[in-house]
Amino acid sequence: VRTHLELRNMQLNLEEMVAKCTAEFVGSEAKYRGLVENALVGVFSSTLDGRFIFVNEALARMFDFESPEQMTAQRSLEHWSDQKDRERMLAELQQHGRVTNFEAETITHTDRHIYVLFSAKQVGNDIIGMVMDITDRKQAETKLQKAYTAIEQLQMKLQAETAYLQEEIRLEHDFESIIGNSPAIKHVLFKVEQVADTDTTVLVLGETG
Repeated sequence: VRTHLELRNMQLNLEEMVAKCTAEFVGSEAKYRGLVENALVGVFSSTLDGRFIFVNEALARMFDFESPEQMTAQRSLEHWSDQKDRERMLAELQQHGRVTNFEAETITHTDRHIYVLFSAKQVGNDIIGMVMDITDRKQAETKLQKAYTAIEQLQMKLQAETAYLQEEIRLEHDFESIIGNSPAIKHVLFKVEQVADTDTTVLVLGETG
């Protein structure tokens, strides 16, 4: 009888512990689900073949869906602008088990093209990950690159024009045949340039040499 009573008490204690752990787990699950659903970045879970299991509100808004349920009804394959990007991502995922800071061009529900940066991890046969919209950053980088290209082209044009003008001066005045680099000879050449284009008589003063 004593043994049965002890077993009964152990069973009740075990049931109480299970109930307590279950309640804590449910509370933790609700807490973390709330964090995920209200996160500012997109959070998703999908199968390897591209079927969404879960998306949060942020990801649904990012891809112009009215609700997460509307987005999960579609396959993720439809949102890749270039399927080769998805193939590269899957290859990296299968090789390392995760991808980090993977950039790709995607298409929203309203056919907008946006650039995203996402990190994902393979868990069993599923993929879980986070997504950030970096369209503004990519557009700024593109504008900056165009500006750099324009500046380089202007620099090349300026260098070419400078070389051309220097050649013009050399051919017109032929100062290269005059030897000297002192301030005095530079001043003489400056004076020569002032009257070189005029058709007039010039009196040159100074000692010979």
